[in-house]
Amino acid sequence: MPTDWRPQKVRNPSSHLGMAFSEAEAWELIATKLEEGHSVETITLDQPKGKIGYVMKICLTKDSPSLYVKLQLQGQKVIGRSFHD
Repeated sequence: MPTDWRPQKVRNPSSHLGMAFSEAEAWELIATKLEEGHSVETITLDQPKGKIGYVMKICLTKDSPSLYVKLQLQGQKVIGRSFHD
């Protein structure tokens, strides 16, 4: 299953030191955005073929590209597939 999950490469605007997201911070951001009602697009994945994925495009700052987040449900688990700008 292809993934591009790399929160360690995305600058966390909440960090006063310019640090990247940690794994925990990435999941916290996703949970917060979902709780706030951020829009989520449903897509059909190529791999695994025909499965459903969920995409969020999150604006972290007005001067940076949107953060691309793709998730997949696998049983009762949420799998992080993409987290990058």
